[in-house]
Amino acid sequence: TGELFLTEVVEDLHTKRPTVMCGVPIYSDGVLKGVAGAGMYLDNVEALVEDMDLGESGQACIVNQVGQVLFASDQDDMRTPFYPGRDLHSRVDEALNTLAMMAENHESGVMLLELNGISKYVACSPMTTTGWSVFVILSQEEVDAPTVQLQKDLDRISKEAAAEAARHVKTTTILLPALLLAASCTQEKKS
Repeated sequence: TGELFLTEVVEDLHTKRPTVMCGVPIYSDGVLKGVAGAGMYLDNVEALVEDMDLGESGQACIVNQVGQVLFASDQDDMRTPFYPGRDLHSRVDEALNTLAMMAENHESGVMLLELNGISKYVACSPMTTTGWSVFVILSQEEVDAPTVQLQKDLDRISKEAAAEAARHVKTTTILLPALLLAASCTQEKKS
């Protein structure tokens, strides 16, 4: 087909580093003449995922086109569903099945899912060259925290403004009769 082909991620025999082999068929006049290929170490991809700053609860992972986690920010935490080698297809967890299908279908989007009993936003974006997908997972509580704080601040500001307005009304209510009385007295003296 003339398209780039990538192997699964494997551990290099000599260096033990994560590696993929890639190849592209070479055609001349429609006849296969050979394959141009090369191996690529994926240290940079692995480091990129591991080093992402995703707040307190954030996780990131790269999932291949068959729903298997290749790299994850929590490399050694087996309690999370996102550890290298994990197949996201699950018979019991529909949320993980949804993520596996997103990776397989090269979909992008954001959705709110229940993962390990916690509501989490999951953002997915396909990597067109490799056919893999990048997932970023953040707790709903952490994502919504700025909005919740904004609402609290607005409520406080609104109460303060209402209290200030009430003070002005009270002052005006007290001063207005006195001003009217003074104006009335001034009018009587002139007459």
